[in-house]
Amino acid sequence: MENPTNWPETITLEGYPFHCELIEERASEDCGCPEELWIMGSLEVTLHLEEDGQGHVIADAGDWEGDLFTECSGIEDLRTHAADWINTFPLEE
Repeated sequence: MENPTNWPETITLEGYPFHCELIEERASEDCGCPEELWIMGSLEVTLHLEEDGQGHVIADAGDWEGDLFTECSGIEDLRTHAADWINTFPLEE
């Protein structure tokens, strides 16, 4: 089916028991590194990829925020690390 809005295709992650949808891709205002904003379950999740291959995942639930620092091979790998980490949380849709 044709996309009448000409919006980009939605990027999602499959295989998780919660909804994962990419909201925004951007460069960090602080350092220029690639960042992505996702909705994973009921959390707003920011992925930050450093030049040296370090990944930083920030999960924000409104009244709680958590961080994960991880080695990754790229943004796709960081997405998987983030979703795997979020999958350990007791989430409600």
